[in-house]
Amino acid sequence: MTPEQKTMSIWGGGTGAVIIAGWIVLGGWRGPMLEDARTKAAALGKQYAELYPDSGMHIDEATKQWKQLMEHQKAALNDAEASMVPALPRGYRETDLSSGGAQVHTDLQYLKQKASRTQVKIPSTLPLEEGLDQSADTRLLQLAQLYLYRNAIDTLMEAGITSINTVRVAKGPCDPQGKYALLLCELELEATWERISQVMLDFVQKQNTKGFGIRALDLIHDKSGNEKLKLTVSLMTANNPAWGLRPDSAPTQLQPVNGKPPATGTGRFGARPTEGN
Repeated sequence: MTPEQKTMSIWGGGTGAVIIAGWIVLGGWRGPMLEDARTKAAALGKQYAELYPDSGMHIDEATKQWKQLMEHQKAALNDAEASMVPALPRGYRETDLSSGGAQVHTDLQYLKQKASRTQVKIPSTLPLEEGLDQSADTRLLQLAQLYLYRNAIDTLMEAGITSINTVRVAKGPCDPQGKYALLLCELELEATWERISQVMLDFVQKQNTKGFGIRALDLIHDKSGNEKLKLTVSLMTANNPAWGLRPDSAPTQLQPVNGKPPATGTGRFGARPTEGN
């Protein structure tokens, strides 16, 4: 072996020893880290298998199905809103003053002529008979109130009620999100218990088709056999922020009957009759 070969052999052997020693040192230093990494990888692999089983689907397909489900939910919500909060007829959504005034005139003539024909006593002056407001937003509210009390009186007459003493309309609350408004109409009437029972049934049916409901009732039975009823009918419709309604989940408070608080339930149809002396 030449002197040059000896030199190369020494250096080569030394370099190999250094490399082997380095691997030993690094292996000893990084051993725990590698073991920890293997443990974490095994845990993640198990979790991945649980989240994405062999029978799973590609993310594009999963996204497609998720969007389809979202569309179905949106359609179901629209169907529910159409049933519980149906849109008002077109004539009650016109903000033009002349068109709105014509709708008021048409409805008042209809109610008075039907009352005369069926011999039903109604107030000589009905709400909004003096005319509509100059503000388009207020007119929209008034027309919705007209639609409410027009249908309320019509329902009472169809149920055989022959005496309607008072008709008042009012703004109610809106829902917490401000999307829907509750409009109120308070009526005072006299009738037999059989006729009043029919009224309750008719309003329940209208609630399922036109968005009407009974907000509260106050019933007094006297010794003559007649029933005096104070009935608050509600209409749920789309809210207009310009109306300034406030969220309120509490039911309408009824006035005392003969100095005694009326008995009321907890639901929308929760009021119960109160018997007087």
